[in-house]
Amino acid sequence: MAYAADAKESDSESSIRPNMPFLHQVQSVTITNEMFEKLYLNSANRVKGNLGQTFANPVPLLGFLIASTPLSCALMGWRGAGGGGAATIGTFYFFGGMLQILGAILEWIIGNTFVYIVFGSFGAFWLAFAVTLTPFFNAQGAFTANATTAAEKAAGIASFQSSTGAYWKAAAGDMQAFHTLEALLRSVDFPLNLPVGDLSERLFVRRQKALKDAEDSA
Repeated sequence: MAYAADAKESDSESSIRPNMPFLHQVQSVTITNEMFEKLYLNSANRVKGNLGQTFANPVPLLGFLIASTPLSCALMGWRGAGGGGAATIGTFYFFGGMLQILGAILEWIIGNTFVYIVFGSFGAFWLAFAVTLTPFFNAQGAFTANATTAAEKAAGIASFQSSTGAYWKAAAGDMQAFHTLEALLRSVDFPLNLPVGDLSERLFVRRQKALKDAEDSA
């Protein structure tokens, strides 16, 4: 009885829709590797709305200026300044570190990935530098652990301050000079581009190399 009812129902449907083809339900779809990369790996960076004009450009230059200026004066010893910048450690945490990290996150939200890397690296540098000057972490303890006299302890502290200031500022100076030069060349539309880590145009993946070899052989 059930088979007869099903057959009757099928006949009635075919009589109502005689010209409609029979549709098969597809369980899976096979796509090529190129289509997969285009859909999922290299999708366009689309942002809803124009956030760059709505919220302006969150460039925390003031935080960088307030953090770097007193540290530079302290490292140069202006008017007897010293201590490796420990007197202005609060500006390193909040202006140099926290403010630039927030700026980097906002730049990432609106799609400016290069500026996000720049501000993120600067913010991480200032936070790490502030941590080395914080007594809680006792970074200078490694330089004064074996000191027996006040002179040896003072020499260890001086060695810690000089190594911290010199190497940190040398690394930061190299990075800042490279970023400044690269941004300057782009702003004046210089015909040569400095390498910033993008090797996609110089190094081919295996699939691209195979396609290039196939085109050359054809």
